[in-house]
Amino acid sequence: MTDAPTVRLQILGPPRVWRGDMELDAGPRQQAYLLALLLARPGRPVSTNELVDLIWSDDAPASSLNVIHKYIGSLRHILEPGLAARKAGSHLIRRGSGYLFEVGPAVLDLVTFRDLVGRAGAELAAGRPDAALERYQSALRLWQGPAGDGLTGRPDAMAIFAGLNNEFFDACVEAAGLAVRMGRPESVLAPLHLAASMAPLHELVQASLVTTLGAAGRPAQAVSLFGAVRARLSDELGIDPGQRLQQAYLRVLNQPVTDAPAPETPATPIGRAAELAVLDRALAAATSGGSALVVVQGEPGAGKTSLLEEAAARARKAGALVVWGRCMDSDGTPAMWPWTQVVGAVLDELPTAVPGLDRLMGSLGEGGRPDSGARFRLFEQVVAFITQAAAGRPIMVVVDDLHWADPCSLELFSHLAASSPAATVILGALRDRAPKPAPALARMLAAVARRPDHRRIRLGPLGPADVAELVRRETGREPAGDDIRRLHARTAGNPFLVRELSRWPDTQAGVPSTVRDVVRDRMAGLDESTRSLVRTAALIGEQGDIGLLARAAGVDVKACLDRLEVLEGLALLGPVRTDPYSFRFRHGLVRESVAASTPLRQLTRLHLSIAEALDDGRQALGSAAERLAHHLWSAGPLGIHSSSRSAA
Repeated sequence: MTDAPTVRLQILGPPRVWRGDMELDAGPRQQAYLLALLLARPGRPVSTNELVDLIWSDDAPASSLNVIHKYIGSLRHILEPGLAARKAGSHLIRRGSGYLFEVGPAVLDLVTFRDLVGRAGAELAAGRPDAALERYQSALRLWQGPAGDGLTGRPDAMAIFAGLNNEFFDACVEAAGLAVRMGRPESVLAPLHLAASMAPLHELVQASLVTTLGAAGRPAQAVSLFGAVRARLSDELGIDPGQRLQQAYLRVLNQPVTDAPAPETPATPIGRAAELAVLDRALAAATSGGSALVVVQGEPGAGKTSLLEEAAARARKAGALVVWGRCMDSDGTPAMWPWTQVVGAVLDELPTAVPGLDRLMGSLGEGGRPDSGARFRLFEQVVAFITQAAAGRPIMVVVDDLHWADPCSLELFSHLAASSPAATVILGALRDRAPKPAPALARMLAAVARRPDHRRIRLGPLGPADVAELVRRETGREPAGDDIRRLHARTAGNPFLVRELSRWPDTQAGVPSTVRDVVRDRMAGLDESTRSLVRTAALIGEQGDIGLLARAAGVDVKACLDRLEVLEGLALLGPVRTDPYSFRFRHGLVRESVAASTPLRQLTRLHLSIAEALDDGRQALGSAAERLAHHLWSAGPLGIHSSSRSAA
């Protein structure tokens, strides 16, 4: 008799339910809403009268209690399908006149989050800050968005989820303060950005992000963020920033350059001399009163942001004003967010007030998608504002992560590029993979390509010599030739992967957690069939036969090709140009990460499927005895049983 699959639930973001590796549908909207209300208060009984008020308030139907009982029964069946009728089960428990959700270990992300935050406090009190920061990091990574994201309900009910968000904000602020004190501000930037997008007017969160960005050596971002928050506070609440936010801003302004922590990447990107020469020419055009436009693209980890930061540093030395707009991958990010940052950063540098600027900032902050006439007028205002600011000193406008920009922001990028303001250089960066360019991004790229001074830089992989130099800078040691060849092969010259693997204790074995996290994030949105396909491919090898993959995955070749196209868009694997019948992982580390993330029980089944597919196709494949034996052995008892059956 096997154990029942473990139930896991998420409330720190969009509510989700899994049983084992399978995600479940929680049922109709009100039924899912009832489950979310119970998950938001785990282990605490909620009376049926309170549930009626939270779900319907004064609009409750006469049958509301019966409806709740029906929902509870349906949810019990979803969570425990083998449960006998009228049995309470292990999770949804009746208590007096109400219900509670009984939480076991690792069942609900909210319980795990609170436990980790509590442990962080205990570690800090015991004088172990390193352990405390690790607990905070683990806790904050659990958040995927606002608690109960996507739910709508009565004000009293939504206040429950808002209370959970406040727990996240408090933990972010505490973790940020600790990370800054320890000189590790980068370790909490991702959750801080999420918290700031969830609560754009939460001054303590915004102040923590400003401080942490400054400590991470990103003062331009910190100043831009402060300007955007200040404008929003003024427009929406009619108030100035509070003391904590102003103090954070002043600390960044007064921060000596020598106190800034060393950046994560080398000051001058390795192996990018030709690309830097293009950016230097663009800067020279702007400083002489002309204009230039450069778009940098490449796969994730190719070093786009590092290249832009080096270009920005050179521009500052030349006396130019550098302003950044950072696009973010979050549903909570307001429209036009990168341009709100750009305009706010320019505003902070102007010596005098600009007439009509309040209206301009208000229009940018409103979000949405205005009609074409209003949109054109807004774009013209931004162009006029930047042109006026560039009359005093050259300006470099940098917009990073354009693949995450909203359509209006992309249109404004095209409009500004077409206008070619004098003494201005415009830089943009985007991924050309993971994801593939959306239609709005493709239109923008086509539009800016028509500008005569447009330059497009595609960052390719590093060669072995550059990989060796990057390892020297990261580790301070002289790498052996064989180590470099292996490292280059495993990473395919991707700078991010080289850097992360060079920090790993043994560069010939294992996968750094940072790389696993990136791969896991890319796989998170895949459906189960595509996720199973990529795991099967990872077990076949770094390169393999598409026909074998289709047989092992139990799909026809057309379905296999369709799923491979999705995986190619995520930069996980793709076709082999010289062999249309084969697939290949883009990096050996990516394949290893996918294989390492496969649950053990699924691992044995997949190895058996591959062995059976090899056995079925052995006439066409030629000698595959060693591979067949490997997969049968890796399938464990399943493989032994299958081998015996085949022999019989």
